[in-house]
Amino acid sequence: MEFIKSILPPVLTVAALLLLLFIFLRIRKQLLIKSALGAPRDRHYIRGLLSAAFPSRAVKYSVRLPRKFYSDPAAALVIDCMIISRGGITIIDIIPVKGALDNPYVGEWGIKTAEGVQNFPNPFEAGAAHAEALRKLLATGGIYNAAINVVALLQNERVLLHYNNEKILPPARLIPYIHDLDQNRFLGGAEQKKASELLERFTARAALERKNHKQQ
Repeated sequence: MEFIKSILPPVLTVAALLLLLFIFLRIRKQLLIKSALGAPRDRHYIRGLLSAAFPSRAVKYSVRLPRKFYSDPAAALVIDCMIISRGGITIIDIIPVKGALDNPYVGEWGIKTAEGVQNFPNPFEAGAAHAEALRKLLATGGIYNAAINVVALLQNERVLLHYNNEKILPPARLIPYIHDLDQNRFLGGAEQKKASELLERFTARAALERKNHKQQ
């Protein structure tokens, strides 16, 4: 009994310090996210937002998958951002426009400007091609159960959508959206690490192939 009484104060002190550290880290994370949300609206602030919310290995930027994984090699374009989490892998296409956006489910999107309508590829059609290629890439490492989600992230919140779509997100909705996905666990910690390593390996190989092709 005397022994328990002697060690109880140090144990309580350590527990209190750990609790304070946990609270400090949670508050710091929220402040970083809030700071990022209030930053100027460009791709750098989106990186800051994601870096504050996710481990560095979980977020990939400007990803280009090898052409061999695409049914149509012409679809092998750059993926703006990719997040690996327990809810699966989320492919993010950043939409850097503001104004009235015509966003049909099929076909090109268009933004109305003073010069007329500027069309650009439908991010969900491009995302479907990326998702197919990504599944093939992950299968080379024995990962078959990853849920792959595609979202369009509005760089500017001053956008009027023609059609509502729950996967077209303003920046403030992105992190809650990922956290909602994480409620359904598809990827364990080991699989997340393996998926990250596979992406790094194959994207590095794809970059080398492009470099060699240019030199020929």
